[in-house]
Amino acid sequence: VTTSLLTMSAGPAASTSIGIIGAGIGGLTAANALIRRGFTNVRVYDQASHFVATAGAGFGFSPNGQMCLTSIGIDDYKTIIHPFHNIRRIDKKGDIELTSAVFKQLLDKYGFSIAGCLRADLVKVLVSPLGDNIHYSQKLISLRQDSNKVYASFQSGLCEEFDLVIGADGIRSFVSEALQIDSTPPSYSGANIFYGVIPNPDSIDFLHPSLRHMNNTVRMLQKTKQPINLKVFLLFSLEAETQLSCCCLPLSHL
Repeated sequence: VTTSLLTMSAGPAASTSIGIIGAGIGGLTAANALIRRGFTNVRVYDQASHFVATAGAGFGFSPNGQMCLTSIGIDDYKTIIHPFHNIRRIDKKGDIELTSAVFKQLLDKYGFSIAGCLRADLVKVLVSPLGDNIHYSQKLISLRQDSNKVYASFQSGLCEEFDLVIGADGIRSFVSEALQIDSTPPSYSGANIFYGVIPNPDSIDFLHPSLRHMNNTVRMLQKTKQPINLKVFLLFSLEAETQLSCCCLPLSHL
């Protein structure tokens, strides 16, 4: 998430108008935090036509992220996370090299530990309190400021003015470009990682005989209908172990 600011005259919280560009996790969290601190005139804009509930895969929800949400008064995330209690490291044959309950120990000691979460579920939690404050199909095309306000123009023809604009519009941030903040484009590392969510009705894990037989590889069909073999390197449970979040690397990159 790229976060940038344009700020001019900022008055009391209740009268300060704030526009947030980007309705991802960063932008939605910022909106929730501001509203809960008394800023009532907060609006979020996103170029997507609507929230796609199936977009994004699972991810490791770190303890500091959980503490941040708790500190601003958002506790509903606790209903959608799957805490990690144990970690197992296996070798390429599928044999266990290390087993540790360190995550459970952290949870018991501090009340927070790393957990698994679906991105879509977290977005739902963050969207829920914002109601009509989120505006979709609004692609930012112009941003300028004078001594009083920040002016935002959108591709739809909508024009807005704010006391403060926050850019949370991702790796190709228009706001950062407008502010001339490091215009260096991302550099491709040459590596690809495939993220996905798959059903897990049989509680399959890395030690399951079928995965061990295949040396923890899976096959995926590309849009060209050509199969690609992937090596699973991270697997964790979601939603009471009915789903698995998996991260894979193409075998050609190993």
